[in-house]
Amino acid sequence: HGNGYRSVPFSLERHIMRLKQLRKEYQDKRAELEAQVVQRKITPEQLAIEYKKLDKSFQRQIRRLEAKPGKKNFILILAFAMVALMLLVVSIALFYKKQLDETIYSLFGFVLMMFCAFYISLKENNRLRKLFFEFVSKTLGEKFIHRVPGFLEDELKPVALLHVGIKNYATEFSDLDDADILDVMSAYFSLVTSVVHKYGGIIYGVYIGNIRATFDLDDEEEPLSCIAALQAAFEIEKVVREKAGSGDFIGKTLFPGIGMHYGKTVIGNIGSEDFTIYAPVGLSVKITERLKKAATYGEILVSQDVADEAEEYFNYSSKEPMALPGGRQIVRIFRANALYLERIDEAVGV
Repeated sequence: HGNGYRSVPFSLERHIMRLKQLRKEYQDKRAELEAQVVQRKITPEQLAIEYKKLDKSFQRQIRRLEAKPGKKNFILILAFAMVALMLLVVSIALFYKKQLDETIYSLFGFVLMMFCAFYISLKENNRLRKLFFEFVSKTLGEKFIHRVPGFLEDELKPVALLHVGIKNYATEFSDLDDADILDVMSAYFSLVTSVVHKYGGIIYGVYIGNIRATFDLDDEEEPLSCIAALQAAFEIEKVVREKAGSGDFIGKTLFPGIGMHYGKTVIGNIGSEDFTIYAPVGLSVKITERLKKAATYGEILVSQDVADEAEEYFNYSSKEPMALPGGRQIVRIFRANALYLERIDEAVGV
């Protein structure tokens, strides 16, 4: 399309419409229950019980909606496999009766049914992979897919960390109901996630309007991870600004504050055999978070380490140093003003 949006398959569009309808019904029912409390038709204790029932019903409907494509493909695979098995039995019987022409036709049907079952299984596998990679980047997804089950690994290495937060989250959403907030945040997270993944970043944390990402692209000769994180930071600020007041944001204007730091960090598969995340830990994460909190509306703050590593690739101005909790360490910080795109293109080989 001319406006830059990709066309949405009809089935997916219906799925999204049904999802929004379920959310609206959920909000309406909650409002009805709250009105009954005001009218003293039910007690607060009864309201809590009804809330639990409503939540369970809503979650059950969402699970059914999400499971529809998988159930359909499973039924098709099972049907094709059963028909193939029947044709195989018929082929064996015809062969023993020495009816060779009928045996060939029957075997052809068997091969065709097996091909259909195999095709549907590939289609389902592709659907699941697409669904998986909507939640994680290609880089992280491949790391988890090829990871040995139950084996956790981490290492100390230099990475670029990027934290993005909505500075006006509380004030901008004060007049929206839960369903509208969910729609706005979904649109916002989709924008930011697509940019992070575009530059090879890995999102390792999402909470209340905040996104944490790491760029593990360092090279011996070029500061590729810093360049990628800087490009992502500037593009995030740009795409969110351009969406201000749009229908996707229900007329709201969001102002991101962005912090970026570069340094050696313990990063890897952290957790247990039952639950694992790929994330960095340590002082670098704290520094990046403090930079994000210190950033004002639409501002990108970087540490001295970023300036040292990638000073040739962006324009920056000095700001007042920042003290870490406890006052034991002072971090020099800078405001990133612009990128030197030609130098970046040369560095990344464009």
